[in-house]
Amino acid sequence: MQDSRDDAPRQVARLLGLRPTAKKGAWIGFIAPPDLQTMQDGLDDLTDIGPFLVDGAEVATRETRVIEGRNAMRSAGTGRRDGRAVSFAALVIDLPGSRVAVSVLVLDSRARPEMAEAMKAIYASFRIGGMTP
Repeated sequence: MQDSRDDAPRQVARLLGLRPTAKKGAWIGFIAPPDLQTMQDGLDDLTDIGPFLVDGAEVATRETRVIEGRNAMRSAGTGRRDGRAVSFAALVIDLPGSRVAVSVLVLDSRARPEMAEAMKAIYASFRIGGMTP
């Protein structure tokens, strides 16, 4: 991938990427590179990697949120991926210790509603600052 600021080659430090194998049509990814220290860093990074995840993205909503007591920014909209219509949600969340995490969920038009609910449950299960039962 190339950095949009200077066209230099750039590695993407993906922490986790999931794609169901039984039912196609969904992808979810998480990154938390050490060089992303502020919410603006995360938003800038999302701007760089976004075109590689969704073609022709049109953002329909942007909102601030608080998740587990941490500030977050969420954008959602539509676009295309692999030639198919998709919807997406992107999240940048402020983490402890001058870090941020970026996550993107992409669902294409053939994804079943229960798949979207299962993917949302992944987000709901996360706890910042440690594991909880």
